[in-house]
Amino acid sequence: MPCHDAATAWKRAGNSGPFKIGHQRTAARTGRGPDGHDQPRSPRAFATVTRGAAGDARASSANSLTSEFLGDYNDITASGAGAVAVWNDMRNATDCLAVDAFRQSLANGSPITKPAPATDCPATFGNSDIFGGSF
Repeated sequence: MPCHDAATAWKRAGNSGPFKIGHQRTAARTGRGPDGHDQPRSPRAFATVTRGAAGDARASSANSLTSEFLGDYNDITASGAGAVAVWNDMRNATDCLAVDAFRQSLANGSPITKPAPATDCPATFGNSDIFGGSF
């Protein structure tokens, strides 16, 4: 059965204890041992496994063009065997000066006409991609 919820996947993988996004516990935690009983495990060292190419968040946009929007497709699920991650990436997108000027006009309190991205922006404006991998 596919699982799209990281906390549920964490539990289905046989892990116990709290699952928290954006928070890393550094104290020993319990994990399900081979005999089915909870056993303490020590935290492991962290290392950068992969780093995406640089992108420009200004090249993304909410539908109203008023702000950047990278999306909400950033997630990771991990077990003792490894991790699977997905993330939004802007490396193939291009900033649009017309949208930048529109956003700045809103911040200045003197809005200008909203640009039309199809004609006022590079073809790769808003080109956010979803990347992923198993580590």
